[in-house]
Amino acid sequence: MAIAAAAAVVGFQVVLSILIILCSISLMWPSVVVRPSGVTSEGKKRLADLFWL
Repeated sequence: MAIAAAAAVVGFQVVLSILIILCSISLMWPSVVVRPSGVTSEGKKRLADLFWL
């Protein structure tokens, strides 16, 4: 039981981290394309919004 629970927790964390990475990439990509100079501030703001949802 403990092994199955640990596997479920690890799998959930992996899926969650992949989703967060994909969301951050898709959120930052338009600002990368439009204006490379504004990537850091825009990306940080959008990442902060994403994590505080």
